[in-house]
Amino acid sequence: MGGRGRTVAGGGTGRLDRYDPQADSWTTLAPIPLSAVSGRQVGGGLALVALGGKLVACGGEWFAPGGGGGVFAEAWIYDPAADTWSRGPDMITPRHGLAAVTIGDTAYAIAGSALVSSGDTTAVVEALRLD
Repeated sequence: MGGRGRTVAGGGTGRLDRYDPQADSWTTLAPIPLSAVSGRQVGGGLALVALGGKLVACGGEWFAPGGGGGVFAEAWIYDPAADTWSRGPDMITPRHGLAAVTIGDTAYAIAGSALVSSGDTTAVVEALRLD
């Protein structure tokens, strides 16, 4: 699976694509929903991991026209069987440019920046389990 992140003019796309190696083709799936907090679409600087047969997307950043912007606190859970996203718990430390890894039944969000573009880099690690 892969996303097309963001565009220069349009910002985040939330796009999710699946590659089928047997058919050598891509299929566009349901996009990540808009942030209810910022009204923006995630698209860049987020992390995505597989956990319990689902995908977990967290973090990312958005830019405001003329400068500024913010980072996303939301986590989103993608169910590939239903091609739907649901809102997960917010990250304790909103950030972008983070890494993520799954170990066993737990997803870990690692490091990242709390400020748009760069700066305020953190070494914090937070964990998420799906029930």
